[in-house]
Amino acid sequence: MKKINGLLIVVLLFLFCGCTQAIPEGPIKDFVDLFSFEEAYEETKTAEGTITQTYYEQEQAIGSVRTRFCLDQSTKEKYYYQSTDASGTFLGDGGDQYLYENQQILTYLESDGSVFAQQKCDDRVEMLSYNDEDVTTSIKNFFYLELEAGYHSGGLYYGDYILANAGRYYPCFSLSEDKQTLIYQVNTAANDEDGYEIVTMHYFEVNTNGMVLKLSSKSINWEKQTAMETIIECCYNGVISRLEQL
Repeated sequence: MKKINGLLIVVLLFLFCGCTQAIPEGPIKDFVDLFSFEEAYEETKTAEGTITQTYYEQEQAIGSVRTRFCLDQSTKEKYYYQSTDASGTFLGDGGDQYLYENQQILTYLESDGSVFAQQKCDDRVEMLSYNDEDVTTSIKNFFYLELEAGYHSGGLYYGDYILANAGRYYPCFSLSEDKQTLIYQVNTAANDEDGYEIVTMHYFEVNTNGMVLKLSSKSINWEKQTAMETIIECCYNGVISRLEQL
């Protein structure tokens, strides 16, 4: 999960930078003022979804990495499962690449308090030495990877980012008709290290807890004919199908 979540940090840093500004009074402020990491963590009993990143050259996909995740902390028998599939340019031994076409991690607490933890890399399966704190950490990493000065970052909890930046980017936010979803949409432009323009189309939705429901971010370098696209889809507090082993 760490590699994928690291990509989320990049997306957010590109979206939000600069000084904090006050959020104008109104429905959007009322919505985001209720964000609290503690409440988001407590009220998110189950979660499942996918994070997909695809790299394009000359409009052809030449590499992708897709992570599917599933967690359940509705009972003391906490559960976390993650499966990552990599292909094309994402396979290799580089810092941002994956050594395996498929890697799965399954960990959960048994009813007697013992811990089950297993990893499968392609066709090789091995048991992992996990304790109950490791299971909890796996779940927490879904929400955030880094905590600094009260800001949670690197995971699918976006509440702190929005609270800090909704004032500056206020025109880019809107609410769904039922007032249960906050929507952010904007196109931006920046230059790469060679001075070529990169156009990025951003879109995301979060629920009333500041948890990501959907995200789409595509950056295009027209001069180099390359593009990177990130797609996230999540749902929360539904029924989870648990695996017993890989």
